[in-house]
Amino acid sequence: MAREYARLRERNQVTLPASVVEQMGLNLGDIVEFSTNGNGGVQLHPAKIVKVGSAEARQEESAAKQDIQEGRYTLIRSVGDFRKHVEKLRKGEAPSVAEPEAEHLTESQRHDVEALVQTMLMKLLSSLVETPRGSRKRHEERATQRRQV
Repeated sequence: MAREYARLRERNQVTLPASVVEQMGLNLGDIVEFSTNGNGGVQLHPAKIVKVGSAEARQEESAAKQDIQEGRYTLIRSVGDFRKHVEKLRKGEAPSVAEPEAEHLTESQRHDVEALVQTMLMKLLSSLVETPRGSRKRHEERATQRRQV
């Protein structure tokens, strides 16, 4: 993998090298996600934002349900399992499907748990999407402070 360089400009702007954009398959207007790795590095990934309740969100949910029905999922029982799963995905490996050890819930209980999980996920996603009052102002103030430094 060849190294590429870019300069940090005003307002924290960086222009991605054309070869990086091409390798990532990005197009004008695409959204990217930045995440720090804890060692002073940053990872960049293509991202997709879907509004809750939209036709696209319903399509994604339907596809996810189909994946579950066809056994394309990974059962994660612990934080360690989750970390192993994420590491496999990062390496491009196919995640393994672990079968549940035993059925512990009745169909009615499973339905209740699914409804609860869905409600909690919707609340979480809504809180991530909604911007609290004043957050834009605080963001602008922090950006002004960074420019002054």
